Amino acid sequence: MQILCENGYKCTAEETDLNYTLNTRIQVLLPGANQSRRIGIAVPKDFDTEFDSAELPGWESLQRYNGIWSRVRGTAEVLLRSDRGLPPRWLMRRMLGRIAATPGDAPNEIVLSSPSGSETIRIGPPSLPGILFLAEGLRLRNNFLTLTLSGLDVAATHEQVEDLVEIICDSLMFDSDLLYGSSLTPARLELIPTNREPGSRRRHQSMPIQFPQNRYPHAVTVLYKSGRDRTTAPTIRYWAFYQVLEYFFPTYAMVDARRKLSRALRDPRFDIYNEDDVTKATQLLLSSGRGGGGSERDQLFTVIQEIAPEAEIREFLQELPSLIDSMADKESIISQEKVSIKGGNDLRRMIANRIYDIRCKIVHSKGDGSAERAGLIPGSHHDDAVRIELPLIEFLAQKAILASASKLEL
Repeated sequence: MQILCENGYKCTAEETDLNYTLNTRIQVLLPGANQSRRIGIAVPKDFDTEFDSAELPGWESLQRYNGIWSRVRGTAEVLLRSDRGLPPRWLMRRMLGRIAATPGDAPNEIVLSSPSGSETIRIGPPSLPGILFLAEGLRLRNNFLTLTLSGLDVAATHEQVEDLVEIICDSLMFDSDLLYGSSLTPARLELIPTNREPGSRRRHQSMPIQFPQNRYPHAVTVLYKSGRDRTTAPTIRYWAFYQVLEYFFPTYAMVDARRKLSRALRDPRFDIYNEDDVTKATQLLLSSGRGGGGSERDQLFTVIQEIAPEAEIREFLQELPSLIDSMADKESIISQEKVSIKGGNDLRRMIANRIYDIRCKIVHSKGDGSAERAGLIPGSHHDDAVRIELPLIEFLAQKAILASASKLEL
């Protein structure tokens, strides 16, 4: 599309035949605050005639949401979705009081102004730039709604714009849920989809399925399935995989206790009639038991230690450079417990500390403003950071389930 190239966007094009109509497949590089976003657009060749070229220059990609904003216009636009799988336009009719609207009746737009009149919210069909950059061309233009926020400070940063969009959408979401039992929420922009994470292909085999020979505990397979559900927020998926590991805390606490007690009893100096020796043996049992001296962090380490050799974990991580970088990042928003695969430090201990820290931030979100105690919120930009770390805890969950397998007997 020549009109895009003429307005400063980097474009590449190739001819393709989609839906039996000659189209041009366009790859557009939309600039953003931290990284540019590549968008694929399939539109008819004569689509240029629908655009006023004055509307196109100056749009940039938001980072947290599927949205765009223009600094010179003071305008941001984000894609909306319905939280219950209902068509967004059905909820739009509810907002307009048009419950009995005919199926083919297109909803009008909703325009709301702030008390000062300086900011305006518009909910309705996408703008022309929105059609291109959010809906990927004509194909989806009539099937979705956007929220447009106008009157923004032209000197605002990307972060400030996204924060404001987030605040407005949070308020609208909660209010509309109370009023209509459903709500429109901004569509998240998944920058690093799990199925594209480098190294994930190594776990997928091209082998024919066989009659099952292993039996696995039902509870952990249900938790594992929840962790694999890609329609769920990555933070919730992470917690599900953690619960798989947590399920085996008592099992491996007993293994650890048995090993420690066995070493103590085999010592020829151990005297069963000596109170000090018996006390030491009792403390060994308590230090390994749930609810005793062993902390949850230590129990997690024990499980990881039992199910996966360090060399195997290291080999797995070496195929995931983005994960290695994330775990070593001093500025990470999800955990200050760094993991380095270099050096002679205990890799499994570092991993246990990091996983436990992430788990605590997911389960115990704190609202005191402290960065160290801040929680990880599902459905927020935290998902993008947690998503990178999913492959490791999924790998460990798989190892734990395999280690628990018994022979399947019908």
